[in-house]
Amino acid sequence: MINISTKNTYQNTNLETLEETAQALGFESRIWGTYLQWKNEGRTVKKGEKGTKIIKLVKKQIVNQFGKDIEKKIVRRYTIFNFEQTKEL
Repeated sequence: MINISTKNTYQNTNLETLEETAQALGFESRIWGTYLQWKNEGRTVKKGEKGTKIIKLVKKQIVNQFGKDIEKKIVRRYTIFNFEQTKEL
């Protein structure tokens, strides 16, 4: 399972989720992306298609109330679509 823009392979829970979704819906494609990523590739999500939810842990450097730099971990949620759920613009 690969991201259309980054070409990175999805990992851990996201990989399991995407494999289960692909199998359940009969997708043969291993390529996934967000609505905006598909738009940047000249494609759009077909009307009525439902996305698959994934999460990403983002590390962010912030300054705490004591003026010390710390790393904060933020969970971001994304909805992504399989290539087979898209069409050319």
